[in-house]
This record gives sequence, C-alpha cells and structure tokens, in this order.
Amino acid sequence: MRIHVVDHPLVAHKLTTLRDKRTDSPTFRRLADELVTLLAYEATRDVRTEQVDIETPVTATTGVRLSHPRPMVVPILRAGLGMLDGMVRLLPTAEVGFMGMVRNEETYEAHTYATRMPDDLSGRQVYVVDPMLATGGTLVAAIKELIKRGADDVTAICLLAAPEGVEVMERELAGTPVTVVFRRLADELVTLLAYEATRDVRTEQVDIETPVTATTGVRLSHPRPMVVPILRAGLGMLDGMVRLLPTAEVGFMGMVRNEETYEAHTYATRMPDDLSGRQVYVVDPMLATGGTLVAAIKELIKRGADDVTAICLLAAPEGVEVMERELAGTPVTVVTAAVDEQLNADRYIVPGLGDAGDRMYGTAG
Repeated sequence: MRIHVVDHPLVAHKLTTLRDKRTDSPTFRRLADELVTLLAYEATRDVRTEQVDIETPVTATTGVRLSHPRPMVVPILRAGLGMLDGMVRLLPTAEVGFMGMVRNEETYEAHTYATRMPDDLSGRQVYVVDPMLATGGTLVAAIKELIKRGADDVTAICLLAAPEGVEVMERELAGTPVTVVFRRLADELVTLLAYEATRDVRTEQVDIETPVTATTGVRLSHPRPMVVPILRAGLGMLDGMVRLLPTAEVGFMGMVRNEETYEAHTYATRMPDDLSGRQVYVVDPMLATGGTLVAAIKELIKRGADDVTAICLLAAPEGVEVMERELAGTPVTVVTAAVDEQLNADRYIVPGLGDAGDRMYGTAG
C-alpha cells in the first residue's frame, strides 16, 4: 500500500476555507468539488492508457486514450456522493458504482447496507472516494470488497485523513495494490496545466476556527494573482484557469500575428498599468514561433510583474528556443502539455492541433 499526501498550495488554500466553521453549505460543496478534482489529478497519474493513431488538421500522429476496461469510480454513500462530480469531470468516461456503508458508533465497525457495481472487477482500476479517513474502518472494508471482486489497482481519495486512520490502512492493507491520496489533517486540460503552474502561487498563513478547534491554514496572498488570456484563442482557456483560481483578477491582451513576417502586434489591452508584486498567468494555447508570447510577457514585466507563468496546450521547440533566448534572466516559467516535433513552413505546430482559435470559435474574423 502507498500513501500520497498532496502538498499543492492551492489545495491548502481551498482546504483552509473548507475547514472554517463560518463557511456556508453552498461554498462548502463548491470547494469540496474543486478540491476533489485537484486530488483526482494526483490520483490518476498512473491511470492506464493505450496508444491510438489520429489525424490532426496538420498531420498523422500517435496519442493516448484510456484503456479498456474503463476505470470505475465508487463513492461511499452518502458523503462520497459530494465528491463524484469532481471525479467524473476528470474521468468523464469512467463507469460509476457505489457502496452504501455505515459505521457503528459504539464499535466503530463498518457495515455495508447497499452496493451497485459489477461482481467481476478483474483488470479494473477503481477509485473509491470518501471525504474523511478517520478510523479507517469504512475504507478498509470497502477496499477489501473491491479486491475480493477482482480489482487489481485501487486508489482511495479523501479530503482529510487522521494519522490513526492512515495507520489502520497501512496495517490492514499491507501488500495490496492500494494507493491513498489525500490532503492530510496535520476546461479540463487547462485546469490540469494550471494545477502544475500554480505550485508556487503565493500564500500567507491565516488563523481560523474549525467546528472542532482552532488551527492555522493558508490563503492566497495580496495582491491577488492575475490571469491574462491572449485574444482570441486564450479566451478558451480562461474558464479552466479561473476554476482553479476563482479569486484571481482577469485582464486581457489582444494580439495578432502578421502572417508574412510572423511578428506579433498588440491591438488591445485591459489590465492595470502597475503590476508591481503581481504573479501573472498568461494563457495562449499555442507556443509556435514564440513571438506573441515574448511580446506579451515583455509588456507584463514592463508593467512591474515579478513572476510570470505562460500556460500553453502545445509548444514547438522553435518557440521554446525563442522564449529561452529572448527572456533569459527574467522571472518567467512556461508550462505546457507537450513539446511537439517542429513548425512546418506555414509556422503551424506539427503534429499540433491546427489553429486553436479557429477550432474553438470557428473562422470568423
């Protein structure tokens, strides 16, 4: 059995608000949903995939897709249902089962009162979700049932865990194919990239009262981070960013590339003149020649931004080289899902995915 503690600062930030006894039910449900998606990102690092041949608008290439049989998500009723949306957002093709379990409050033993899942789970990866890993009894009983049915890879995802529960899990499930992912007590791709990009987001300590005791958590520091999409394609990445950073401010830069010279020109901006002390996340799907992002980032630094992260779905090695040369010595990080092979004669990324703006919004304009 393996224990994995998620230490991302945004997880800690959301968990602090979740703990706070002043947090109302709608906010609690929303934060729990967001937190589950972040934990699910960590939990699915080893999800099984298989290669598949596809055609991009530019060329043929090889990608990956989830393997068969599809993974299964199993919430423990009733609290686990509040985590289901966050899981299936990341694994929309997963099958869903459930286990209804209740703990005897005198003996602390778990009893199953309902199940809905296949009898045969052979070859399945199963993600079992339950907010609290307290004594460990409920999760141990649930996981033993899953293994009994043939599951050969089980991951338990919990919002919080007590050390006593962790100890019980380690003792009772020693030698089993089980991973536990949690944040200890003590649009989809963009959100995943944003998760990586915000590992160093600035936070500050804050004292709060949970319903049980006083404790110390963290919250995003002031000034709040800023998200700056590059129009128009970058707008398609905005929702995925603000889902992870709902309190961030949003600006924009309208930029267009001259298709003959490949130089970038700014036609509109909306953001503060003074960005001193700001962490800025600039989003643009394609890092192709690098000209647009270099121009945008230089403008952000000129306005005082002291920490800039560029988030791109795909990058070409030529664009990465330009960024490294033109922005050497600056406080800039690039986060991307993949560095593809090259640029073609028309300066499209190969294999790429074509013109991101056109594919998101059509060809108008």
